Amino acid sequence: MGEQDNRSFGNLILLCERHASEIDATPDDYPADRLRAWKEQQIETRSRAVGLALSDAEVAQAAAVSFTMDDLTERLSAIVPFTPRLRSREEGLDLALRSCRARSRVRLRSTPADRVRAVLVWMAEHAGPAVIVPEGALRVLVAPMGAGKSEEAERWWSQGLTQAWADPEIDIPLWLEAREITSTLAQAVQGALGNDPVRTCRVVVDNLDAVSPRQADQLLFDARQLVLVWPRVSVLATTRPGAGRVEDNERLPVPPWSSRRGLELLRTVLGEDHARIPERHETWQLLTSPLQVHALAGRLRAGGDTQISARELLSGLAADILQRERPQASTQVWEALPRLAAHILNQHGPVQASSFAPQHLVWELEKTGLVVHDGDLLRFALPLFEQHFAAQALREGHTPLESAAAPKSFPDWRYAIAFVMAAAPDEEAEAFMRTLTHTNPAAASWVLDEIATAHGRRPLSPAVPAGKASADGDDPQQVPAVARRLRDATLCWLAGLESLGPLLARHEQGRLIPWAVQP
Repeated sequence: MGEQDNRSFGNLILLCERHASEIDATPDDYPADRLRAWKEQQIETRSRAVGLALSDAEVAQAAAVSFTMDDLTERLSAIVPFTPRLRSREEGLDLALRSCRARSRVRLRSTPADRVRAVLVWMAEHAGPAVIVPEGALRVLVAPMGAGKSEEAERWWSQGLTQAWADPEIDIPLWLEAREITSTLAQAVQGALGNDPVRTCRVVVDNLDAVSPRQADQLLFDARQLVLVWPRVSVLATTRPGAGRVEDNERLPVPPWSSRRGLELLRTVLGEDHARIPERHETWQLLTSPLQVHALAGRLRAGGDTQISARELLSGLAADILQRERPQASTQVWEALPRLAAHILNQHGPVQASSFAPQHLVWELEKTGLVVHDGDLLRFALPLFEQHFAAQALREGHTPLESAAAPKSFPDWRYAIAFVMAAAPDEEAEAFMRTLTHTNPAAASWVLDEIATAHGRRPLSPAVPAGKASADGDDPQQVPAVARRLRDATLCWLAGLESLGPLLARHEQGRLIPWAVQP
């Protein structure tokens, strides 16, 4: 066949590249008659299709009755990975508002259900002005647990949400939990927005103290960089003292409540059932933070009194909530809760549900209301629950104190350790402290400082056995016993310091000298 005949229409057939190569490679398997039959079939099929062609109006009509834009969006959403950009602005604003309400109600978990609405109204009526965070700036609310940091941050965040409702050029504000930020802060913000933060945007990073000091420092560094790169962004973080290095110009202290304000909230929580509050200095001191007020209200409603320290009050708050709600759960669930708390603290964040427990147990954990099952991640609904069950894991030996107090793990376990120490009887607390000082003297110092509050603090001096002390407290028989216990504590401390011990106190042949009382 000549070149012209070979390239003529009668000798051409439309094929894909793979089959064309296959035919050229094995011509004996594809005789000319078969290929001509295929070509005739192609021409016939095309001719029928041309005859069935629709006009533009017919195409529009067919599309209208076949699917809508919502149908198309739904089908695309099923195959395209989710991004917040798929939400309309109205949907995003509505979700932000519902999330704000949910956070407010979760913080009132310790409040009786019949008093939640009254407390929310009281808080709205007595809310002070929101803190000020300029655009392009980072500010950090620093205060002890329960002082109202998150409530202050929520007020500032809500102010931003109100502005976003009124002005479409303002981004919906973001609320990020420090522990749930697994990338850089900039990436977390971009992921939550679905785009770069080029417009005015408020960002809250809550609970910096829930991560290790190193992670807290990194998030603060990220925040400083974020507001420099995107100057219309403002960031407000919350933390307890000691978590992350906060610059003086970034720090926003949260002042203690006045006792009168705390008393008003206490009466609101108690309702008509409130009894007269004893006018004692120690009692008034319990009214200086919202969480302490709620904890005291729960204690009074349960028939308790005000003879309790602030640390003991807070350490028992989770137990009070559990006692009031009494979640129905199997023994297997109650045994899993301390293990879950230990897993969360040991791996610095939520755990994979599928790797932690069988599906039926995960469902039971979620049903208690103590645990949140988000995607495939498990976390506690409140930090108080996490600390409560982590302290239980320590007391029951699920996690050795030596492991929790080790330098790498102590930043995550520090509050659980303080809870155990604050609630332990004196003899147990003393043994606990000996182990702590052997393991990590710096951790022992932190725990002592954390639990030794100005009011209602537990005695830190060795206890004197009952029936031995004289009326004036100077029974000489007790001097040797007390001195031996002080010596034992000092030896534990120095042993924990290892090679630094002999440099801080005189030793001879490995023994501490001088010392008035021998072992």
